[in-house]
Amino acid sequence: KISNCRQAGIYLLDTYSIRLNKNHITNVKQYTGARKTTYDPNGEYGVGVLARRSNLLYMDYNTIQKTARKGILLEAGCKKVTNKKNQVF
Repeated sequence: KISNCRQAGIYLLDTYSIRLNKNHITNVKQYTGARKTTYDPNGEYGVGVLARRSNLLYMDYNTIQKTARKGILLEAGCKKVTNKKNQVF
């Protein structure tokens, strides 16, 4: 269980062959104040799962609730991503 965090509940950068299975992610907020200009200048984050440049990513049966923006955000360079029965509220 992951809760009450900023930017992302799970953050993956340059990963290979990762399985995210049966996680419960809730209450993900955006950065505020002075740090926002560095960590979230475009106001895009506050997501359950954030992946960048990751390959062979499997996401199965995760529950994502109460995020500031999106449940799952895949940025440039993500390849071979499988989403199976994830629930985003």
